Amino acid sequence: HARTDFFLSVMRYPFTGSVTALELLEQGLLQIVCLGDGFHAEGRRAARWKHAFEEFRDGYRKHKYMDDEMRESLGVMEMVLELKKAFPLRFHFLKGNHENISNEHGGGNYPFRKYAYEGAMVLEYVKQFYGEEFLAAYYQIEKHFPLLAVGGNFIISHAEPKKFFKANRVLNYRSNADVVYGLTWTDNDEAAAGSVRKMIEHYLPPETWESARYFGGHRPVAGLLNARADGQYLQIHNPQGFQVAYCQPFEPVNEETCMVEIPDVTGGM
Repeated sequence: HARTDFFLSVMRYPFTGSVTALELLEQGLLQIVCLGDGFHAEGRRAARWKHAFEEFRDGYRKHKYMDDEMRESLGVMEMVLELKKAFPLRFHFLKGNHENISNEHGGGNYPFRKYAYEGAMVLEYVKQFYGEEFLAAYYQIEKHFPLLAVGGNFIISHAEPKKFFKANRVLNYRSNADVVYGLTWTDNDEAAAGSVRKMIEHYLPPETWESARYFGGHRPVAGLLNARADGQYLQIHNPQGFQVAYCQPFEPVNEETCMVEIPDVTGGM
């Protein structure tokens, strides 16, 4: 959510001794999976969205506040794409419900608004200041973000799985709108009973089923995490905190020790 300070702090964090995440990526000793939602600052910038909405209503004749929003949103995604280019097999970014630069309604995507009309405001800004060619290119980038990541003992998607989805439907999600919606938009208590467990049993080997965990973001939590689905689905999106899940790929996930709080090394940029 446009948190350049969070992203930079993670890259500079020493997960192993004094070796930073970026250095571990370079050494091939770390994989990073981002849970999506690169655009749209949340509550910390609620007041800015109100000011930016007035700029939007005036046709962006003035656009100071929206400039600040887009600097943060595009800044995060520029870093994401640079890392994906540098480490294509070790750095991954999953699609969230905010990966919808065209503000489209279809294909599992829905126009977005929360503090203002964020989806429409971003679309108009990009058209006006970046142009249709940039918009079309970025739209295609979004269509290539995957929906699901599978580790040795964990699964990751932006949101809790609304229901069970077979692998072939997830791989072909561009023609399966319900898969896009069901892995990016699911609200708390919207998922079908047993969906997390069915996903675990479909994607992971039997010996991991009891200790495996399914990580997601989407809905905010107040602390380090919120456990759902009989403790096997872990929500880790705290808009106020800098935190990540740090897991070993073939060891049981211990939610009491895997969550790492990252200090802000940017000085609150």
